[in-house]
Amino acid sequence: MTIQAQSAPLLRDDLAVAVIVLALFPTKVLPLLSNGVIFVLPLGAIILSAWYGGRGPGLLTTLLSVLALDYFFIPPVNETRQRSAK
Repeated sequence: MTIQAQSAPLLRDDLAVAVIVLALFPTKVLPLLSNGVIFVLPLGAIILSAWYGGRGPGLLTTLLSVLALDYFFIPPVNETRQRSAK
């Protein structure tokens, strides 16, 4: 097995992470461009990652996008746990 064949899965996983970061950056920094629709760029990142990398990187990108969208955009923002109602 060549070095290139061994490093290919790592490259696909790195691409999955890079694509979701590049998709979330404009959505977070430039809210006027997203126009209230926060799922469009991450969906494109999932499609691109799954097309190029296959099932594994596509699922990794899906998981990362769900976690990032939940943390950064869905209230309560910047929290990972739910507050109890009083």
